[in-house]
Amino acid sequence: MVARAQERLTGVPIAAALHGNPGGNRAVLAIVLAFACGRDGASNAQAPPAALLPASVPLELSLASYWGSPGGSALRSAVFDAAGNLYIAGGTEDPAEWPQTAPAAGPLGWFDVIVAKFDPSGRNLWSVVIGGPGEDYAYVSALDRDGNLLVGGRGGPEFPVTSGAFDTSFNGGVPVGPHGATDGFLLSLSPEGKLRWATYIGTSSDDVIRGIELLASGSVAVSGSAHEARDLPTTAGVLKPRAGGAQDAWVALV
Repeated sequence: MVARAQERLTGVPIAAALHGNPGGNRAVLAIVLAFACGRDGASNAQAPPAALLPASVPLELSLASYWGSPGGSALRSAVFDAAGNLYIAGGTEDPAEWPQTAPAAGPLGWFDVIVAKFDPSGRNLWSVVIGGPGEDYAYVSALDRDGNLLVGGRGGPEFPVTSGAFDTSFNGGVPVGPHGATDGFLLSLSPEGKLRWATYIGTSSDDVIRGIELLASGSVAVSGSAHEARDLPTTAGVLKPRAGGAQDAWVALV
């Protein structure tokens, strides 16, 4: 469920994005609600944060809509562009039934990346599914200076990486907790929802990307974690070139 809101909402926010109009006197908050709602409507989301906006910003509900498939879906990221269009990203265990507006990227499997774009009125502009036969899941997204959407998360074998990308081979890994063996992935979609490029970033262990930050230079910083990894491709002169424990955080500039 996606909501653009201007009042205190009941529900379970999992991802939020804030968009202000040019006049600066009105803020629009996008809140992704009902994390991992399945066929029975049940949710495994956790409690909402105490506050998403300063108390001085009045809120009233202006738009709310379900968006998904009959099976379980989880939305983890929401971001606005300068025109007020909303992008959401996450994953679904029901890719065949997800409301797509374009052919899927990759062979798809039991859990795949979902990305969709909505205009300020809530009308869906496009919706795509991306993934391989294993587990693929988006955790984070950001817009670059050209309006392309960067999406990061965890990707399994045969994720649809593109020719000439930084890392086109699945590096392996071991299942950790409820997740299958995955590498981190980073991809770029055009404003029209076309896949521009996609790459793995990972080790022979279990990896995931959890953060994307666009720098003033135009470069992109991504961050994530590696579980019991010893072969993350670090560069000369970095603060810590080798892993230090059972699970390590990492950051990369791309």
